[in-house]
Amino acid sequence: MNHLKIWFATMLVAATLAAQEAPKKSDAPLAKREPDAASKVISKGFDDPKALGEWMRERMGGDPPPGFSQRVFQEALKMRDAFPLHFQQPDSRVNGQEGSPAAAVLPSWVPLGPTNTEFSQNGSITLNRIDSGRLRTILPHPTDPNTVYALTGGGGLWKSTDFASTYPTWTPLSDFVGSTSGGAAAFGRTPNTIYLGLGDPFDHASNDPTWSVGGSLVRSLDGGQSWSAPVSFSDLTGTVLDLKVDISQAQDILLIGTEKGLFRSLDGGQTLTQVPSIPATSAVWSLARTSVGWFAATRDLNQSSPNYQFGILYQSADHGATWTVSTDPIM
Repeated sequence: MNHLKIWFATMLVAATLAAQEAPKKSDAPLAKREPDAASKVISKGFDDPKALGEWMRERMGGDPPPGFSQRVFQEALKMRDAFPLHFQQPDSRVNGQEGSPAAAVLPSWVPLGPTNTEFSQNGSITLNRIDSGRLRTILPHPTDPNTVYALTGGGGLWKSTDFASTYPTWTPLSDFVGSTSGGAAAFGRTPNTIYLGLGDPFDHASNDPTWSVGGSLVRSLDGGQSWSAPVSFSDLTGTVLDLKVDISQAQDILLIGTEKGLFRSLDGGQTLTQVPSIPATSAVWSLARTSVGWFAATRDLNQSSPNYQFGILYQSADHGATWTVSTDPIM
């Protein structure tokens, strides 16, 4: 991703120079003027979602227009073709250093990577330490203990094929699918099939839609080496809260929980439809299959609803086609 960082840094410098040369619209003293978005990005660092969102809005003259996310995905596909995955080198560092020793005493937990981030940013708080990123999903291969996939909130999907080694290596798989904003991921009926939902709910919560591009699903049939074109189920600000696959039928049935209801696919993710029996004003945070069917834990976000901000549990006995309230609303 170094080429992306260089491009973005170049754009920031150009934007800053342009802002400095532009005539000032305010007669207020210089010390009282608000810094422009580009200056905020440079001063706060590249990991500040709010500053990046302001910078993009300033460059675009406002919020993204309709169809913006599709153009982003199209450009990502072009970049994927121009920079194949085999040019990317896996990160073999542990704790940010080559050959760092791992803790040998169990049940202690030790970081295994990826460890490319040298500092983390949360609002106005900056921590100058190695951070592998917030994990959204961990997918261990069902038969190969050396193969593990890890989806991060802001860094996309990573794969290790030597997980049992002392110093596992990790390779990024989703840098060119249109967004590294990870919502959820799941295997299909075989581990070669991976479904990846784009759009992290916590980056989205910062109200910076340009930072957390989501609302789409991509599919890989070769263990993450290549990906389908994105299938959108929402607008640019869509986020994926959970993703599960029902493999009990002839073809994979996908259930995608979002902040705008539940979406379902009967053709392996090629088309998505919204499930009407769960309101589109409900955030579907968790999906689980049991011996009596599927359950969906939701939260009502409709301010005019008597159940506003209440947790509601839904149940389905027909592979997610229809849902009914399972219990009384709970907090």
